[in-house]
Amino acid sequence: MQCDISWFSLSLSAKSVVENKNQKLVFMKRIFLVFVALIFTTELISQDVIYKMNGQEIEAKVLEVLPEIVKYKVYKSQDGPVYSLRKSDIIMIKYEDGRKDVFIDNNTAIEKEDDNVINTFTDTRDNQKYKLVKIGNQTWMAENLNFSMDGAWCYDEKQEYCDKYGKLYTWDAAQKACPDGWRLPSDEEWKDLEVELGMQNDVDDKGWRGHSPGQGYKLKKGGGSGFDVELAGFGYVRSSAYGYKVGNDAYLWTSTERIKSKKKAWYRKFTKRASVYRDYMPKTYIMSIRCIKD
Repeated sequence: MQCDISWFSLSLSAKSVVENKNQKLVFMKRIFLVFVALIFTTELISQDVIYKMNGQEIEAKVLEVLPEIVKYKVYKSQDGPVYSLRKSDIIMIKYEDGRKDVFIDNNTAIEKEDDNVINTFTDTRDNQKYKLVKIGNQTWMAENLNFSMDGAWCYDEKQEYCDKYGKLYTWDAAQKACPDGWRLPSDEEWKDLEVELGMQNDVDDKGWRGHSPGQGYKLKKGGGSGFDVELAGFGYVRSSAYGYKVGNDAYLWTSTERIKSKKKAWYRKFTKRASVYRDYMPKTYIMSIRCIKD
C-alpha cells in the first residue's frame, strides 16, 4: 500500500514538472511572437516623408540627396521604380529617425501646424504673414494680399471681410501693392499657371476656359493645387462701400493692360464653375490680387 502511494505521488510530481515546462514554453512562445510583431510594426511605420511646395506629402524611402535632386522610392512600393524630385520643389524631408533636411530660401519661413509643413512669407511692411505655393516654376502667395494703402478697401468697408479675403484694389493701386521681391502677375504669367495645371488649346481665349480638366476647380480652395482662391467678390471705386458677389465670385487683377484701351486691364474670374473666366475690366473696379515672386 505504501509503495502504491509513493508511486502515485511520484507520478503527480512528474506530471507537474511537465505541465510547468509546457507553460514556460507557451509563455516564451508568446513573448517571441509579441517581439516579432513589434519589429514588424516598427518596420511598417518607419518611413521618410517628403513635403513638397504644392502641399503634397510623399511617404518615401529616400535613397540619395544630390546637389540638385532627391532620389527616392515610394514607401509602399519599394520594389518599384526610383523617382527624382528637384530640390526647388521640396520644402523639407523628415526622415524616419527624426532628422530633417530643409530646402528653402532666406525670404520664407517654415511653420508646423498639426504636423503639416506650411511655407510662408512675412511682409515686413506690416508683419502680415502669407502662405505660399509653388506650381511649376512659379511661386505665388496662396492668399490674397491684405496691405493697406490708397486705392484699397475692404469689401463693403467691413474689416471682417479683409481678415478673411484680403483687400480689394484698383488696378493702379495693385501695381504698387506687392512687397519687395514680389509683383502683380501678368496675363501671361496667369496663362503659364493655368497651362501648368492642365489648360490646353483655349488658354488664349476670352471668356470661360479650361472646362476640362477644370482649372477653375483646381485653383479654388480645396481643389488640390494649394492656390486656394476664395470667392471674395469685387467692387467699384465710385462707391467704396459697394460690394458685389462675395461668396459667389472672385475677381483678380493681372498687370496687363488691354492694348486697344489703356482704361482697361485683363483679369481672372472664378465662380463655383470648374472653369476660369478671362476678360478685361475698367481699372476703376476694385478686385483681389495675388503676388508672384520675382
